[in-house]
Amino acid sequence: FADLAGAPLPPDRDSISLVPTLLGRGTQPQHEFLYWEFYESGVSQAVLLEGRWKGIRLKSPDAPLQLFDLAADPAETKDVAAAHADVAQRIAAIMHDAHAPNEHWRLNAAR
Repeated sequence: FADLAGAPLPPDRDSISLVPTLLGRGTQPQHEFLYWEFYESGVSQAVLLEGRWKGIRLKSPDAPLQLFDLAADPAETKDVAAAHADVAQRIAAIMHDAHAPNEHWRLNAAR
């Protein structure tokens, strides 16, 4: 929105402008990964990596990491963490590093 309005982006933001997609101009830059946390019924974390891999920790930062290959299994029916331990480890590290402490949303990010 800052880019659309011609306003400077605050320096502490990790953002990519969506203007190329919204206005159909140029090539849309991509984030290396998407990370989010959700707090309904306990603390959960999720990462989307390379548009293919989705890692999820449900209800606790100490829960086992579930890994789904969205290219082969878009319905997320088969956890492939054991078969792709290297990807699961990368996603676990992203979850740990991308978490930003917040006094209202407590999470001791596991690795």
